Amino acid sequence: MTKPNSMTAKTKVESLNLQLAVKALFNAKLDFDLASAAEAMMVGGFSRATLHRRVNDGSFPAPVYPTPGAARWVVGDLRRWLKATAKNTVRPAGVGGRVQAAVKAAKDRRAAHA
Repeated sequence: MTKPNSMTAKTKVESLNLQLAVKALFNAKLDFDLASAAEAMMVGGFSRATLHRRVNDGSFPAPVYPTPGAARWVVGDLRRWLKATAKNTVRPAGVGGRVQAAVKAAKDRRAAHA
């Protein structure tokens, strides 16, 4: 029996397909186009809460509001942020620090059994 919060293989595939679709839509946009919060989260590689935390502390581009309550990000700002962070950090493919933590845990387990 699976846990209620665990993702099935089908759910993981659907999630990956959605991520790829959002990434393809983002890549097709021009620098002056606007990106949704979902696209900004995909670009940054973090959750909605972290997205807003980073905007508030100035480490991620601020959104614009074409209508009240509709936060959007200028695609050119997101691309410039990506270039700036790519120069300063080397991130493995995957989801932020969780990948690095998993790799470290695996190395620690191997070292403990050796």
